[in-house]
Amino acid sequence: MRTPLLVFEAGADTMVHNTATEDFVKMVADSVQVDRQLVAGAAHEICSMPDSVLKPYLQTIIDYLNDSTAAMTGVSR
Repeated sequence: MRTPLLVFEAGADTMVHNTATEDFVKMVADSVQVDRQLVAGAAHEICSMPDSVLKPYLQTIIDYLNDSTAAMTGVSR
């Protein structure tokens, strides 16, 4: 895998154990750049959280994509 990964973990997730995510990140960390983000207090479906959680979550995604695009193309926004 060569594509950088942005991995979110919901701090209050009861469906996916964050230890499983941690194991995955450790498994691929030598071969791919992983940016791991914990969304404290968020439930499994982060997109369903209140704006106070959702807005920073979405901004992190936008910033990550912009930064990744700039790194790949040499063109910043």
